[in-house]
Amino acid sequence: MWSGLEKDRSAAACDFCDTDFVGQDGLGGGKYSTSSVLADAICSAWKPIRNRRDEKFVIFTGGEPLLQLDDQLIFAMKKRGFKVALETNGTILA
Repeated sequence: MWSGLEKDRSAAACDFCDTDFVGQDGLGGGKYSTSSVLADAICSAWKPIRNRRDEKFVIFTGGEPLLQLDDQLIFAMKKRGFKVALETNGTILA
């Protein structure tokens, strides 16, 4: 499991995780200056699925989201009309 410290990221491995991680610098990856900037990037990447309810949603996962996710990002996503969920390994109390 990942401690949340950048120095430990490369050794992090989660045997029970169903997410196929290939790095953090893929399409749209990297670091964002504010929660609002990240929320805007997520909004611009959103592609609605035809013949489905027009419901926007985002699931935060990987790298233990409770070590990274904050109230400002959740608020920013909800303000933009998204439902928010997260997938966690359950080792940190929310």
